[in-house]
Amino acid sequence: MTDETEDDPDAEFQVREVFAYYGRAAYAASCVETGLAIALMHVELMSQVHGRARRERKAPTKAEWEAMFDAYMDKHHLLTLGTLIDRFRSVHRVDASLDDLLTDSLRRRNAIAHEFFRENAVAFAHSAGRLTMIEELDRDHDLFTRTDEAVQAAVAPILPRLGIDPETHQRQIDEISRRELESARAAHRETS
Repeated sequence: MTDETEDDPDAEFQVREVFAYYGRAAYAASCVETGLAIALMHVELMSQVHGRARRERKAPTKAEWEAMFDAYMDKHHLLTLGTLIDRFRSVHRVDASLDDLLTDSLRRRNAIAHEFFRENAVAFAHSAGRLTMIEELDRDHDLFTRTDEAVQAAVAPILPRLGIDPETHQRQIDEISRRELESARAAHRETS
């Protein structure tokens, strides 16, 4: 596992911590990808559907909307983070601070996904190196979280124009989260 396993009683714990922080950072990077897909859905799909509904004076049925939404999201979940960022930049005005966050997030996400453990192979074998890796992954998590929040904030002004009340929207998201949590807890109780 590491060069220090027998000499350092904290080595096993630190190794687990590196993997935990790696998973946490990778999860936050995934949130950026999903957040961009959702932002694009608001900017592109919902804007198109809303405009068409106003012109035709007829909103799509729930089944039609769900089919459009599922197809759109399925297509966008196949795109790379770089492609999602490029698409977002092409359809929405991105200020300099958000642009910097997007650029940094793409660079760090790619580093984590493609080279993190290879580039840190020697550091991973030693306590000081593992602690440095944990700090780096913690900073990455914070970067991805800030980026996701900034993307959502950039798109938030569009929601009222689409007829979406932000407070109602947040209550619906909270309700979905609550139901998912209850479902997960029930499933856990059944398997325990």
